[in-house]
Amino acid sequence: MLRFSRTPLEKMKQFQADFDDGTSAMRIGAGEYLEIENQHVVMGFSASSAIHVLEPGAEHFGLKTYKEQLVPTEKTITFPEKIQDRSLLVRLLTQATEEILHYPPFWDEVNGVYYRLSQELIYAEDAEPLPNQFLPDPSSALIYLSVYDKSFNLVAESKIPQLTKRLSRHFAKDGKIWLFENMEDEMGFVRLAIDF
Repeated sequence: MLRFSRTPLEKMKQFQADFDDGTSAMRIGAGEYLEIENQHVVMGFSASSAIHVLEPGAEHFGLKTYKEQLVPTEKTITFPEKIQDRSLLVRLLTQATEEILHYPPFWDEVNGVYYRLSQELIYAEDAEPLPNQFLPDPSSALIYLSVYDKSFNLVAESKIPQLTKRLSRHFAKDGKIWLFENMEDEMGFVRLAIDF
């Protein structure tokens, strides 16, 4: 039977809510993920940098927590258990996306490290959602990179000032980080080379 520490999972509850205003309903989640990277099962949620790691052949998850110097460790916002007011939901979700969002770590086979990208979205003061949108479009974003060794120990962190838009899908290939980029309705890539 697989076992894992409950502490970070219990914290997920503060980022979850049920919304129902009588015309529409939804469940707000904490951005949970479960990934397999370099034969390790990695589990966590986007509001926290803490991760559970299952080593190959192990029967229980190990918990890795971090005290980053540059990248915020976790969101501070909390959601009420139930939300009935749509404007409150939009306000809370906007505030939540202005705080840190941690993507899952991903393995770079060439350099033998895990990368993790994180973001904080920035909105104009008068930002309003378009008619077909739930949230307004962010005006820019702060993007961070964390680098971990093969045992998931934090070895480096940095802002990436060259990236100023909401993160898209990304992966490691040929020793670089590749990010999907829409270029005039054609798929392209931004490639980041990391100096060690």
